[in-house]
Amino acid sequence: MREVFVVLPSQGMESLSLTLPAEECHEILTAWSCVYHPEILRLTGKTASPMYGLYIYDEPENSILIVPSPTLDVLDQYWMERAEERNCVFLKDCSSLEKLTAELLQVLREDAELDAEKAKAEKEAENTGDMVPLESSQDAGPERADTAEGSERAETPSASEREENTERSEAAPAEVSAPAEVSAPAEVCGSEKEEKPLPVIEYLFTEDERITDPEMPQTCDFMALGMMHLLSEIMAHKLQYMSYLDSFSFSSSVLDVLKACDEGDPAKAKREMQNVWDQLVQSRQYYAPQDGYLFDMTLLDRSYLPETFTEELKKASAMNLHADGAVIEKMAAEFPEMFEELKKKLASSEVCLVGGEETETEFPLLTQEGILRRLQSGLEVYRKHLGRTPEIYARRRFGLTPVLPGILKRLGFSGALHFTLDDGKFPVSEQSRIAWKGMDAQVVEAFSKIPLDARNADSVAGLPETLASSVNIDNAFGAIFTHWAGEGMTSCWYELLKRSSRWIPLFGDLVTFSTCLESTRYSSADERYGAERYVSPYLQQMVSQKEADPISRWTRYHQLRVRLEALCSLESLAVWFGAGKKGKDPESSVSVGETLLDQLENSLRERRHSSRRHGRKCCGRNEKRRSRSRRSFRTGPAKMR
Repeated sequence: MREVFVVLPSQGMESLSLTLPAEECHEILTAWSCVYHPEILRLTGKTASPMYGLYIYDEPENSILIVPSPTLDVLDQYWMERAEERNCVFLKDCSSLEKLTAELLQVLREDAELDAEKAKAEKEAENTGDMVPLESSQDAGPERADTAEGSERAETPSASEREENTERSEAAPAEVSAPAEVSAPAEVCGSEKEEKPLPVIEYLFTEDERITDPEMPQTCDFMALGMMHLLSEIMAHKLQYMSYLDSFSFSSSVLDVLKACDEGDPAKAKREMQNVWDQLVQSRQYYAPQDGYLFDMTLLDRSYLPETFTEELKKASAMNLHADGAVIEKMAAEFPEMFEELKKKLASSEVCLVGGEETETEFPLLTQEGILRRLQSGLEVYRKHLGRTPEIYARRRFGLTPVLPGILKRLGFSGALHFTLDDGKFPVSEQSRIAWKGMDAQVVEAFSKIPLDARNADSVAGLPETLASSVNIDNAFGAIFTHWAGEGMTSCWYELLKRSSRWIPLFGDLVTFSTCLESTRYSSADERYGAERYVSPYLQQMVSQKEADPISRWTRYHQLRVRLEALCSLESLAVWFGAGKKGKDPESSVSVGETLLDQLENSLRERRHSSRRHGRKCCGRNEKRRSRSRRSFRTGPAKMR
């Protein structure tokens, strides 16, 4: 059986860096993880063996070399030619994990068949008695010696016979060309020989439905083990430590898991698999003894609410769901089954709801009263449909401002996400957990880590270096992965990372934001940022979308808000002096101003959508629309008086 090597693009594990483009990271992870397929492990009898493309002096013989594209760029071509002469097989297509696993499995099965045929032939030769004895002609007796000499004379032609054969060949040249005509079709048939189809590879990233016992390790567990083995070795060397993992013990333990699976003992297989994961964690304890945290944040939008999200909710165990009030309202009206499943998961704390607004607005351009009013109306929508409000405040579009901590603290939020997924600039702390202090000295706990895209392979491949750079300075190191809801919105490597967290938290526990806040309550660092650190992208976005009035709309907004606030103040004075229509009910006496303020806040979103639709029309029609709106707000208070 040939030995399998994975050729990595470095001089050693200590110099291996996966801060590469997503496609190259995908190929390196594919080349390493495919060796951990259960069928391949049964055939090879060992785990992956690395070989380094920038430090190759030995010439392998009779081996299988898996070479991803980053290694092909640095590998010596002369060395590859010499390796092929020594009966080595190169597997260079690492773009698909299923295809590479099938190709490697096919080569190993062919080698196993050849070895079986060879062993069978040797066994048959031993059982038969037709083997020539190693006896000399002197020991065999005179009669057998004469017979042997006679046979040698018969096989060796005399000089006269050789002359006769030469004359016959010259006299009959047509007889010589006949065998060539017969052998030609055989060569054509050999060239047209069809290749064997590749074996079908399934359940590399998902659970095998054919395995009914939940304790039995599955194929995706072995693939996750292989990926995490490579990433843990990279992290150990990035922290300038040697690897404390015993390779021989690790490989034999993996084979013990396969043996227990073949015996049909789920309890033993689970115990042996847990032992393998424990070895990885024990080796990590030497260079990173503290625990980390991983966060899975799923995004929902009113215009994007897939039906497959119901199945995701049923399987969710530590999901952080980002959904504003409009999404919850639409889900309750159009997807009742999904809505009921969400309520169950929220009750069991398996899903943490983050958000806070009904629809996201440009908070940095609003007044503090406008921000407070928008948040209050959004919380009412959550409370109406779910009977609860989000514990963690979060935004997808840019909208962070120094006035938020005090407002969030008074509204009952236990934490916030100090990052957005939009354009713009905001300050980032070296600590994952910060105590965000606002302009009024109010403090709210916040997470200040730039999230990673769960769709890209480089987000998972670069995780060791990301954690290694922060493990010595961060009190609660971790990583946040974001993705949209629905199938195919995450990479296969992220699914394997989540699968590994079921066995043991090698890089961190997969938890919700609320759980992390409770467990790391006193590990945050005080941070206070000025307003100049937050640079909004609103003007650039509005101009690029050809909106009609990107600047003047906010001038009108603040002018109208000042007038309406003055109206509310006058109505309050009227209540105090008993001049209102319903003096006994203060709430009803100030309803006019409050209603107009609500209409003003809601008109921001409507005006923005209308400006997008009519942005390409002439400026004259826009000016008429502005004059009509100004007249309507001027005549409003006069009519009420």
